[in-house]
Amino acid sequence: MSSPFIMAVFTVCGWIYAIYLKGARAIKSNLLMTVPVVLFISIFNTLFTHQGNTILFYINNNPITKEAITFGIFSGFMFASVLIWFSCFNRIVNGEMIMYLFSRISSFFGLLISMILRYIPLLKKRYTDISAGQRCMYQGQEQKGFVRLKTGLKKVSILTSWSLESSIESADSMAARGHGLKGRTSFVLYKMSLRDIFMIGLVIFCGAVSIYFAITGKNEMIFYPDVKMPKLTLKGVLSGAWFLVLTLMPVITDIAGEIKWRKSESGI
Repeated sequence: MSSPFIMAVFTVCGWIYAIYLKGARAIKSNLLMTVPVVLFISIFNTLFTHQGNTILFYINNNPITKEAITFGIFSGFMFASVLIWFSCFNRIVNGEMIMYLFSRISSFFGLLISMILRYIPLLKKRYTDISAGQRCMYQGQEQKGFVRLKTGLKKVSILTSWSLESSIESADSMAARGHGLKGRTSFVLYKMSLRDIFMIGLVIFCGAVSIYFAITGKNEMIFYPDVKMPKLTLKGVLSGAWFLVLTLMPVITDIAGEIKWRKSESGI
């Protein structure tokens, strides 16, 4: 959906929620995630896509157009915003929640997703621990060129061995607890409540209404052969408004829960 209004809401609300969850340090991590992605996609699209009527200059007889640069920047921000939202998802959704959502449909799929989400931060932490140990071993020794490359490969080798050993231990533990046996029951901490059903319905409704107004309002931005901004229409405004409600819903829900918790604490 190449609507600049939807894209702006999606990006800004993603930043707001990331900062709410992680604090001020989310600004640095989001910038480290956004800037390289936007630069890479915009440069890649500019060099390999030569559509567009507004030619700025030539590189090896290949035209560099304003339209290709604009589309690359737009696509880069869209992809970076998706990564930011996924970082928020990884922050609030744990393995127990994943197992609860998918255990009724496919326990294997739910276990696979929960393990993948667990291993991403776990591998990062292990690599940090390995790097700290290597720095202590080679303290005071300056590493350059081939020596530095050799040290990096050694870190990866240690991380791989550590992960494989941990996987074997996890497999043995799961087998000892009867994983995969027929008739085995499982325990989950969560139960579906009326509030959950209401929130799911609200998310589906806001998403459906936003998509409907976005499609019927014709508020998509045109990049080729010329960049054309969409006209401001009532359906376009309604689409942005409903999408704003949808993307602000996590922040509003968390703030309301925190206020409720503080009130309950003050009453003790």
